[in-house]
Amino acid sequence: MKNLSLISLIVFAAVVGGIVGSLFSGFIIRAKDTATGIRTKEVILVDENNSPAARLGFVDGGPVLQFYNKDSTVALQVGVDRSRKFKFLHFFGENNRILAALNSLENGDTTLYLGDRGWEGRVILGAIESDIPTNEPSDSWGLVFRNRSTSPLFSVMIGNVPTPSAQIRLVRANG
Repeated sequence: MKNLSLISLIVFAAVVGGIVGSLFSGFIIRAKDTATGIRTKEVILVDENNSPAARLGFVDGGPVLQFYNKDSTVALQVGVDRSRKFKFLHFFGENNRILAALNSLENGDTTLYLGDRGWEGRVILGAIESDIPTNEPSDSWGLVFRNRSTSPLFSVMIGNVPTPSAQIRLVRANG
């Protein structure tokens, strides 16, 4: 009987000690926990069919948030190209074709591109980039309508070299 009481006391002490130790260690761990976020390289949200609906990850080294169509093709993309230092918003159509894009360069130049399923960049509004890459703000801003060969059909340009100037240019469809 004495042995049973001693065993019961030991078991009781072990249980109480385990509970107290568990509570105390949880308090200490919480007191030291300073994490303020989740660190990962990719997060994928899936729909009820386990198909990707959205993805936060990296594309060509830059962070990108992508939303997908039902057929798992990209519908919308928002991101930063860290190597070329520009921000973008792209709307996609069939065959991964960009239907509309808003791009903002590091120097502050921003351009809106509008297209359709026939061709990308049919209409360009904003900073018109030079053929020579530069980090300087664009001196040419305008509205350009292009044909399939990307040659301008009609453009309204406003420049700032060295004084403000404006130009309207109409081009025949055959050149």
